[in-house]
Amino acid sequence: YPEVDKDLFYLLQYIHTHAVHGDFVKEIDEELTNINFSETQEVAYMTYEMELLVRHNDGIREGIAIGRKEGL
Repeated sequence: YPEVDKDLFYLLQYIHTHAVHGDFVKEIDEELTNINFSETQEVAYMTYEMELLVRHNDGIREGIAIGRKEGL
């Protein structure tokens, strides 16, 4: 396709096949990888935060149960 710009051709090829050719597409691929990594890290952080909240609430319930058992 001699009349098509190389960057455009490589971008369309990337969209279709995920093959990385050319500097422009390489930059796009790196940014998408960074975004996906950031989203993965965000999900991991939110999951960790939820686990801490569950443990905190479990500790409060356990403390209340112990206090009731001991009559405090």
